[in-house]
This record gives sequence, structure tokens and C-alpha cells, in this order.
Amino acid sequence: MDAAVAVAAVSLGACIIEKHLTLSRSEPGPDSAFSLEPQEFKAMVGAVRITEKALGTVPFRNRGKRSQQPGYSGDPCIVVPVI
Repeated sequence: MDAAVAVAAVSLGACIIEKHLTLSRSEPGPDSAFSLEPQEFKAMVGAVRITEKALGTVPFRNRGKRSQQPGYSGDPCIVVPVI
């Protein structure tokens, strides 16, 4: 399986991903069949890091004087960084 499930989980808010690692699927073991080999694991981590950067962070900040203007609803300003 590729990194799609891990990427989807991160995009939905996951901050921990459990994935089994093996040096070779040809080695016997109870979880060898569904474990990732080192190069696959590296690719998964890279895809997750790209997803995290793409999601970015949303800092909330007060606009100062605008909040004192008549008719201001009080909604926070959302600033999304462009990567």
C-alpha cells in the first residue's frame, strides 16, 4: 500500500501514524506482508511532510482598531500562509 492512507489521515487531523517497517518483505514474520520496506517508508514520510506543509497553519490575530468600528461582527481574521 502506498502513502495515500497516511496522507489522508494527516489531512483529516492525525498527528500519529503507526506503520510497520521491515528490511525485506521476503523475510518471514507475522507482519512482513503488510510492512513497508525502508524506501517505501521514506516515501511515505516525505508525502506526509509535504501534506503537513500544504495544510500550513492558520494563525488568528486581532485587527486592532477595526474591532472598535460600528458593525464589526467580531469574527477573527484568518491568515493563511502561501508556501
